[in-house]
Amino acid sequence: MDTSMNVKWERRHLDSGGRRVKVHLHAILVHDEMDKGGSKEKVIERLASIEERYLETKEKGMRAFHQGLFWAVADNKLAALKLLGKVREGLEAEISERVPRPSEEWGLWAVKCIPEFEK
Repeated sequence: MDTSMNVKWERRHLDSGGRRVKVHLHAILVHDEMDKGGSKEKVIERLASIEERYLETKEKGMRAFHQGLFWAVADNKLAALKLLGKVREGLEAEISERVPRPSEEWGLWAVKCIPEFEK
């Protein structure tokens, strides 16, 4: 029996009661098992979520701040699973393709709030 873990992405639309619907992107760690009868997918952990607009915003500080919040939650959940180094590194690389890890200064945006836009 072949087994593996990977990250599945789920988009959820939340009606906030306002004019626009918020779309959240959820990273879910799943375990895939392949056997004679086909494949089965088991959810191991819901790692973290981020509102999609924060991945698309041109304001670099805000984007990094929300990516940092996402990674703070994801890192804690991955640490609790006590995965082997290479397994965790592979999962982090997979997640980073969708939600890049910000620099270590990501939290400073909340205290300085100086907008810096991409061109």
